[in-house]
Amino acid sequence: LPETPSGVAYASDLVKTNNGGSVNFDGSGDYLSIADSSDFTVGTSDYTIECWYWHPDGTSQKLWGQRHSNGSDGRQFFAEVTSSNVFSYYFNIGGTSYELQAVNQKLAPNQWTHIAVTRASGTHRLYVNGNIAKSSTQAGSLDDSSTAFAIGRNGEYTSNTTKGMISNFRFTKGQALYTANFTPPAAPLTATSQGALAANVKLLCCQ
Repeated sequence: LPETPSGVAYASDLVKTNNGGSVNFDGSGDYLSIADSSDFTVGTSDYTIECWYWHPDGTSQKLWGQRHSNGSDGRQFFAEVTSSNVFSYYFNIGGTSYELQAVNQKLAPNQWTHIAVTRASGTHRLYVNGNIAKSSTQAGSLDDSSTAFAIGRNGEYTSNTTKGMISNFRFTKGQALYTANFTPPAAPLTATSQGALAANVKLLCCQ
């Protein structure tokens, strides 16, 4: 997959790190934004969202998502790391908001951590470095959000853009690539690694 598919826009100060394998977000407004697309509407499908993240310090960081600019309306899902270094994921089904927090497996600042969220047959799971940190089952279709999908902030919600580095971000729709504990990938992700089907990989970037 190309790193910058049609519709992807970068702020002028969004740059790759020196090793060429990640994108450095400085927390002052830079982010990657992709226009609303059916690729990111998961409905009742299984899916996987994953990346490597370098968390710089104990501050709240908004990582990715689809969220209305007012912070509440039109929310499908979004992810953050809280000021307590907790990987957290939020999603809506039928107008009801759900929250999963990996409170027992906090991120260590200033080092790379693999984080992932999957849904398989209605069960969401959060992973930190390949370990299941939280799971929860809710039936129903995730609310469709007619907003941009963004990395580096929560969609169109402008508060608290990301500070830190993101590497090997992959959005896979139609497959839960992980349903048990796993060893985080040691090589760059591809459209077919970890058992992914190329047709299901809707975004692969920050490499």
